[in-house]
Order: sequence, then structure tokens, then C-alpha cells
Amino acid sequence: MSISFRYYTDEDFLKLEKLILASYSFGNPPWGLSHHEFSRGVHSAWANVKDNWRHTVGIWEEDGNIISAVICEGVWNADAFFLFESLERQRDSELLERMFHHAETHLSCFTRGTKDYENKTSHLHIVIPPEYALVRNIVKERGYELSQNVEGSLILPFSGKKFDVVLPAGYTLADGNQTPDFFLSNSHMFSFNYTLPTAETVEIGFHDLSNSIIHDHNVLLKII
Repeated sequence: MSISFRYYTDEDFLKLEKLILASYSFGNPPWGLSHHEFSRGVHSAWANVKDNWRHTVGIWEEDGNIISAVICEGVWNADAFFLFESLERQRDSELLERMFHHAETHLSCFTRGTKDYENKTSHLHIVIPPEYALVRNIVKERGYELSQNVEGSLILPFSGKKFDVVLPAGYTLADGNQTPDFFLSNSHMFSFNYTLPTAETVEIGFHDLSNSIIHDHNVLLKII
């Protein structure tokens, strides 16, 4: 069967999560699992991510299975992340052409506070991991420039041995289910220097996250 395109629906969230988990087998995906869950679970409170994704995220299917996707944080920040079911899929030049077209027409934005709108110049920041060789070649052909804004992934590997947690004095591990959303939102708000009006909705975001389908109450730990 040929590859078909459609827009994202909220029922696709867990399907994309499986795509992300599969992509860890051939590298560190540009759009990781925590990024996916946090954007949908917390950002939705102040950025309307759920509905924004319906209008911007693109999905490609073959035989009823999702094989690739173009996703973003859903906050109109000119960002794009390419996801594939396998490393071989990113070598499909025809598929990549469709994905680039979707990203450029749906996710590129004018930079605020500049003359971009007057000059009709939009921008798009695409995060490309080392494994995506053909994607790198195509961005060069399309005139993209290397950005100084580098995306990093904090991944702590576990070997199966007991992991000893050493916390600074005054801090302790606590059951996250017993920690009020107010304190979770405060720590997040001050860590990222959020101000009003965003600060007003951070608590709502953490409440939504704790009551969402992506939240596992059996493995929730907090450091307080």
C-alpha cells in the first residue's frame, strides 16, 4: 500500500508514544518520551497544545500503521521534530519531501519583535539527531543554516544494579501522589522563570498531568 497522510487527533497520543519508544532502539530521538508527555500533560494548560496539535502535527501511515510524524511543542515557536518507526524510513527521500513541506507550511513562524512579517521571512528550527543522515543532507539543500541553539537530552542509563540516590542536605524523596500540585508548579515555575500570566496556569497543568492517561501513580517520586 502507498503511504498516506492525515492530521493528528488526540487518540494518536499513545500511538506516537509507541513510535518514540521504538526509535530509542536506533538512537536518541529528537522528541523524547518525557518531552512528549510533558507537552501534552502540562503545556496544554496554558498553550492549548491539545487543539494546536490537531491543526499542526502531521502523521504518515502505511497499512494502517504510523511510520513517521512531524510534531512540535504546540506553542507556535517555529520548532519541528521528525519521528520515524525505523532508521530506514528516514532514507525515503519522497517521504522526507512531504514531511519537510508539512513542517515548513504548518510550523514556520515570524520572529516576534522583528521585521520578519514586513520582509515576509519566516523561520523553522528542526532538531536533527546524528542518525538522520539524509535529513541533514536535505536541510542543507533547502538552505537551512546551523543554529547555535542545541537541543540536549538528559538520559541516565541503568545497568540493573541498585541505584544509590545521594541528595543534598535538606532534600528527601517523597511520594509524588502526596505532594500538592501547588508545590510542583512552584518548583517548575521558578526553575524556568515563568511569570504571570503563565504562572497562574502551571498549577492547573500539573493537576491535568496527574489525572491524565499518561500518568502512572505507581512510579511517581518527587524530591522535596
